[in-house]
Formats: sequence, C-alpha cells, structure tokens
Amino acid sequence: PYTVRKSMWSGEDVYLVHDKYPAKGRFQSLEELSKHYHDFVSLSIDEVKDIDSIIEALKERFVYTGNVLLGKSFDVANSTHVTDSHAILHSMDIGESKFMAFSTRLRLSSYAFGVDWGGESSFMIHSTDVYKNKRILETHACYGSSDIIFSWGVRDSSYIMFSFGLIGARYVIGNLQLSPEKYKAVHSALIEQIYSELMEKKRFPSIFELLGEGSVEISEEDRGGFTELPPLGDIEKVRPKIEKVFERTSSVVLGKSLPSSIDDYKDWLLKNVMTYKTTKSVLTEKTLHIFSGSSYELLPTNKLVSYEEMLYLAKRRHLDSSALEKPSLDDIIRAVAEFFVFSEDMRIGNLREVVNSVILSGDTYLTYNVCGTSSSSESAYSFWPRNSKYIFGSHTTFESSLVIKGFFSSNVTRAFEVDSVHNSSDVYFSHNVENAYECFFCFNTRGLRYAIGNTALSPEKYKSIKGTLLEQIWNELSSKKMLKWSIFNIGAE
Repeated sequence: PYTVRKSMWSGEDVYLVHDKYPAKGRFQSLEELSKHYHDFVSLSIDEVKDIDSIIEALKERFVYTGNVLLGKSFDVANSTHVTDSHAILHSMDIGESKFMAFSTRLRLSSYAFGVDWGGESSFMIHSTDVYKNKRILETHACYGSSDIIFSWGVRDSSYIMFSFGLIGARYVIGNLQLSPEKYKAVHSALIEQIYSELMEKKRFPSIFELLGEGSVEISEEDRGGFTELPPLGDIEKVRPKIEKVFERTSSVVLGKSLPSSIDDYKDWLLKNVMTYKTTKSVLTEKTLHIFSGSSYELLPTNKLVSYEEMLYLAKRRHLDSSALEKPSLDDIIRAVAEFFVFSEDMRIGNLREVVNSVILSGDTYLTYNVCGTSSSSESAYSFWPRNSKYIFGSHTTFESSLVIKGFFSSNVTRAFEVDSVHNSSDVYFSHNVENAYECFFCFNTRGLRYAIGNTALSPEKYKSIKGTLLEQIWNELSSKKMLKWSIFNIGAE
C-alpha cells in the first residue's frame, strides 16, 4: 500500500509511494510544491564543508513530495506516482492506465480493483503479479490468460477455476479437465455462490485463506518421479562476474571501486529494498526464495514448492469428478485444498546466469539476489529493475543503468541514493528531480546543472566539491560497509 503523511503546509493528507520516508520528515503535495518552492533559501557556499554540514544547512529544503501526477493524468484522487492515467482512486505507481482503485504498480492496464504488480491487463479483482490477462478474480502469478478464478501460477490459459501450475489449458476446475459444457455449468453455479457471499459480507476469503490451510500429502512416488532441471546459474561462476560489474559500477558512480566482496555490502544494499526470505520445498526440501512483498508474503510454506515442482505436481493432482455432480463451493474448496500447492517463483523468457533470484521475465541474465526482473541484466540485491542494467541496491528502477540505491526512478544514468528521479544523469542524494545533470542534494526541481542543494555552481567548483563528497562516501562505505545517510533519512527533523 501507499503511505500517508500530513502536509507541512496545509495539514492535509499526502500520499507517498514508499513507506521508508522518515516519520518526522517534511511532506507536501505536488500542487503545494509550485506554491512554496521559493520559500527556501539557497545554499551558501560557505556552508559546504562535508556531507553532515550540507545536510544540516539544507534540512528545511528537504521536503518529500507526494500526490504526484505526471503527464496527461486527470480524475485522480488519494493517489501518487500516476502517469498518463485517469479515473484512479487510492492507488500508487500507475502508468498509462484507467479505471482502477486500491491498486499498485500497474502499467497499461484498466478496470483493476485491489490489484498489485503487473501490466497490459484488464478487468481484474484482488490479484497479484499479472501480465496480459483479462477477467481474473483472486488469481496470482498469472500471465497471458483470461477468465481465471482463484488460481495460482497459470500461463496462456483460459476458463480456469481453483487450479495451479497450468500452461496452455482450457476449461479446468481443480486441475481437472472438463468439457466446455460441463465447465460452464459448474462455473455458473460456483460464481453465483461467490457473488452471493460478496454481496452479503462485502468480502470473500483470499486464495491463501481458502487453499493454504493444512498440509499437502507428498508420497514417495511423487518424490521419486520428479527430476530436477539444471539451475539457471552456478553461484561460483555468477558471483565473480557480478562482483566485477559491481566494481566497475561503483568506480563510475563513486569515482573508484568499492573494495571487498559484494556480499560484504549486503545489509547496506538491501536497506529500503524489498527482498526475500528463504524456506524449503515440501517436495524436495530445496531452498526456496520468497519475495517479501505483495501477496507473495502470504504464501503458505506448508504447501510451497519450486516453479518446476509446481508444474510437475499439477499433472499429478486433480479434483475427483464426483465432486462436480452437485457443485458446492465449500465442498470443492475443501477437496482442492487437500492437493493444492503454490510456487514462490514464475519464469518467462530467456533466462541465464541467474542466482538466488525470483519472479523473472524477459531476456534476463547475470542477476544475483534480485526479486522481479523484466529484461534486465548485470544487477544484484534489487527489486524490479526493468529494461535496466548495472543496478545495485535499488527498488523499482526502469530504463536505467549504473545506479546504486535508486528508488522509483526511470531513465537515470550514474545515480546514487535517488528517489523519484527521471530523465537525469550523475545525480546523488536527490528526490523528485527531472532533467538534471550533475546534481547533489537536490529536491523538487528540474533542469538543473552543476547544482548542490538546488544552488547552481560553476562546473569547476561543483566538480571540486563533488570529489570531496564522493571521497567521504567511499571512505565510509569501505570501512563500515554501511552509510549513515540515505535519501530516506536526510529529510528527518
């Protein structure tokens, strides 16, 4: 969900895209920004000594902006980070979409209610991780499908209910193949029961509540029949390669490479970034990585298997046809729950040299500890880099490269500790900045060049100060493997 804070100017609600902003920070809406931008004094060059002195001098200027509407957006309420969209309510991080409420992280979509993460889909209710779908209800990790209800891990399928791990299937209930006529009859009966309960109670149990309870029986025959596929990457080969990329990236962004292994910087890189937790498969006891964001957090570990294992078990489990003679929603749910399993992962596209990474798509390679990729490469310890490369310790960074600690930013090159920065390069510790080049500690501005704290300097003076600041950052990271300041705490009171 989005985060709500109070405006420093009006006391009204400000909707923010992230929950990592300081509790005692300064906040404003995008509309208020235009009214109060000139209320802040410029930075005096005499105040530029080190990072601490700059932050102390600029504290009043560090105001986090929410209720952000970009492009041609209209009819938007109680939302933020909405771009080229209309008819949006209580939502955040929405692009080129329309008619949705209580939804997040969607692109090129419409008619979405209670939906998180995905794109190019329409007519959806209470679903997660969706791509190119139509007409889905309580369906998660679903791609290229239509008319899917209470299902998990379905691809390129249609007319599916209470099923998992299907690819290219049609007219299936509880993983049981039916004739179109039989499916339609049972579907109508079950939908009527779901509809009636929603009308009466204004809620309906989630797929995790309905099918996640108890445990699933795994026989020795099940275990013996499964053949593990080769891993997507060998950690002993991938880690040295990703470390060289990290060295080059830190050299470009910070002026010289950070020493030691990338794993030494893990805690710092994952700070403010969605990551994963680990558990074991109930089929093979293989280590699984669960994305700690969205509905994936709700996965029942007592019914969790890997993606390949889910596809395997989907062919060995199905509802008994007798359960459909007099379709009772409760009876069918109870029967399906006995064999239903979930997967922590979905994979689609050309994937190679991938280690400890989950929910992957597109042409993705050389990723290490990444959750959610879309045609991205050579990145580590990040969430959802899309069409990007050389991304480290970042969260939702699109069409970008050479970024360390970037958040909700796009088309950014050579950046460090930035949030909501777009179409910019060589930007450090900055928030809500557009079309900027060579900027440090800049907030809520656009078009700046060679600026510190929104104050433009000569290129020579800027480069001199930048070199001093980068040296300080490098020294602290090298010695402590952690940095005191982040884009999310420099604005704390």
